[in-house]
Amino acid sequence: MPVPAAAQAGARQLLILNDGFGKLDAWADLAGAAPLPVASLGTDDSTRLLSRISKPGQATLTVVSHPHPRYLYDLLQHHEGAVPRDPSYRPDTGELARIDESFRDTRQSEAREVRADLAVGSDVALAALSTPVPAQGSLTSWVTADPGARWAAQTSVADLGERGAVRSYAPRSVTAETWLSPLHHPRMLNDGAHQAPFRTGDIISTSTMAAWGDSGGHAGVVWADGDTSKISLYQGDELLGEDANERIVTVEGLSPQPRPYRLVVAGERDLPGRPYSTRTRTEWGFTSGTTDCTTLAPLPLIQLDYAAATDLSGRAHRRTELTVTASHLKGATGAAPVRTVAVDVSYDDGTTWHPAPLHGTDGSRRALLDAPSGARYASLRTTARDTAGNTVSQTLIRAFGLQ
Repeated sequence: MPVPAAAQAGARQLLILNDGFGKLDAWADLAGAAPLPVASLGTDDSTRLLSRISKPGQATLTVVSHPHPRYLYDLLQHHEGAVPRDPSYRPDTGELARIDESFRDTRQSEAREVRADLAVGSDVALAALSTPVPAQGSLTSWVTADPGARWAAQTSVADLGERGAVRSYAPRSVTAETWLSPLHHPRMLNDGAHQAPFRTGDIISTSTMAAWGDSGGHAGVVWADGDTSKISLYQGDELLGEDANERIVTVEGLSPQPRPYRLVVAGERDLPGRPYSTRTRTEWGFTSGTTDCTTLAPLPLIQLDYAAATDLSGRAHRRTELTVTASHLKGATGAAPVRTVAVDVSYDDGTTWHPAPLHGTDGSRRALLDAPSGARYASLRTTARDTAGNTVSQTLIRAFGLQ
């Protein structure tokens, strides 16, 4: 490798000009970090640069570095039957959608984003390369916009990963998407690539219940050395099954008659740089009877989502508005309109609780929180009920910080 020799000769940067196809990723073979910046050019750019510097006299080369991309194109084109003679794909703006992505982890680091497309005729996400992005930053993504183009994205940092729902985008549309932001809480997805807890015949399965979703509508999992969540399924007071993290609890031979069930997800994490949602507990109550054994019917679990204006450190003003949204997953068997939502707030990690008056009767309710001067964190306890009697109670200790 020419890298050590270039560094010893006093070079400030090594630029690799490739005479083959694409860019040369030669520095990937280095045992450790390169002793100087290394970059590569593809064949066409290499040819142009060589023609400039081969002329008599001095040539000045200005190099601008962007450690993370400011924009990204995710493009796909489907061909049926055979690949056309000219497979070139040159979409114009009328065939693309724009996604304004914001990454709002509570500490700066490097995150990785992956956006995969789902195979035609199946729900299999095809392999895709990850893109380095700042965990506190932004990215403008342009994607192929077509009903047949289905995208599934995910973003991860060293100890947390978030998965997004499968989506298609309308041409010329603009979508805002926020990743990694507080308030972290259990959250479910149910689409072609993700399966929510379900019943089929006389079997109930919790599927992969993610305990650390963010405020951007994603389902998340913590990566740690030990268990960070526990999932338990009850029929009345009888424990039917229990496991940890995203492992699946499946119970067979249930009564075909409607019976009351409880699904409990308890989360706890004590990780460096993660001061929020240190403990969570969510209990869903629902009634379930036998279903069509040829389909996976989502359980009528009430999903809670939150929104609060926090800064990049995860802290909100002491007088801030909290939005709570209660909903059911599409196609849930036995679901009904959510009519009752209540929120209690604590400023002493759950020792004492105070009701937070809610406003709004649509899917979202809003509360104005007014924290005392000495408080450092806000904890939340939210309950909701639908008209069929399905319930949820969710407690988030240290849901977010206070300025």
